[in-house]
Parts: sequence; structure tokens; C-alpha cells
Amino acid sequence: MKGIILYRSQYGSTEQYARWLAEDMKLPFMELEQAREQDIRPYGFLIIGSNIKVGHIQAAEWIKEHWDWLKEKRLLLFSCSGSYSDAEEQKKVLESSLPPEISGSFRYFPLPGRLNKDELTFWDRVIVFLGSKTVPDEAARKRMKHGFDYVDHEQLGQLKEVVKRFKQVVV
Repeated sequence: MKGIILYRSQYGSTEQYARWLAEDMKLPFMELEQAREQDIRPYGFLIIGSNIKVGHIQAAEWIKEHWDWLKEKRLLLFSCSGSYSDAEEQKKVLESSLPPEISGSFRYFPLPGRLNKDELTFWDRVIVFLGSKTVPDEAARKRMKHGFDYVDHEQLGQLKEVVKRFKQVVV
């Protein structure tokens, strides 16, 4: 079965994962906003990558808007965030970003992201600063204050295994 990667990235983490995945799995990729139904029609599965911002999967509105034709595909979703959060917290983000009938259709892979404060817009710096004041965990506050980079090619392992299985399906 043929697949394609669609991604939405703000500061580059999601795009980096999409590029690595495209190279490793020999799949085409494109920015989510450029994808049209006729571009996607030939593919049996879609991998959508999205950044998370203020607790919301940024590709969610696009997914809802195009759900009529997306729901006919096998769907994988990966996300990464500029706030350090574990997989369970990111799963809650998925469930709050998309209605259950949509979120339940995706196989979800939360991936670790990065926060480089030097790259942030003024307003994103304000959001991170205010957010750091509400985080009870001292280590998390420190990461938000100083930044972090957990983007790692090896994190794609489980997602790549699923993609391999999808590619082997004959339709």
C-alpha cells in the first residue's frame, strides 16, 4: 500500500521527524496546508505530523475540515511539543483536540520535541513564561526556562514498524 507524510511544523521539530521518516521509509512528504484531496487520493495510508501549541494539536482543524475524505484512509498521527510532556499527557492533548470519532481513527505516536527560546516569537515567549509559572514540577519549570532538545531519530522506531506493515499490504 502506498503512503504519504503530511506535516505541520512551527519551529522545525515536526518537519525534522517528517523528513527522517520520508528518507527512512522512502515516502513522499509535503506540508499539510499544501495537500489537496486529489494529491492524497492515490494513497492508502496517511501519516500526519503536527506540532502541539498551548495544549492543542495544530493540525486538528485541518483534519476536521477534511475528515470526509480522510476517514477512508488508514491514518497515523505523530506529534511533538515545545513543552516537555510525557506520552500520556500528549494522548490527553489528542483527545481534547479532536472529537472521539476522529481521534479514535488514528494510531497515535507522541514524540519528544524541542524548545529553543531563541527561535520563539515574542508572543510564544510570553506563553512559555506564563506557562512556566503554572507548572508544579521544578524540573519542568527549568526546562521551560532554559529550553531543551529531545528530538531524536531513534524515537521513530515504533512508527516505522507500523509503516513497514502498511507498505506490505497489497490492495
